[in-house]
Amino acid sequence: MVKPVFRTKSIRTKVTDEEYSQLEAQAGGRAISEWAREVLLKPAVPSPVELALMGEVIALRTILWSGHNTPVAIIGPRPRTGPTAR
Repeated sequence: MVKPVFRTKSIRTKVTDEEYSQLEAQAGGRAISEWAREVLLKPAVPSPVELALMGEVIALRTILWSGHNTPVAIIGPRPRTGPTAR
């Protein structure tokens, strides 16, 4: 026979009346405590779109800053002007 699992720990916070109304609306008719438990225990997993965007940002950053740490390497040196220009 499987023993029931009892919840013995709690997390508390205080909210304003307006915040409580927002939480009630988000709970969609369910008990706020059940809804909050679900939200808090849901793993923070990025969506496939977020993962793709992050990959693109990292790739662009790698291309632009590939070991040079200066935008001059990307843009190229500035042309010389004045008496020392040749």
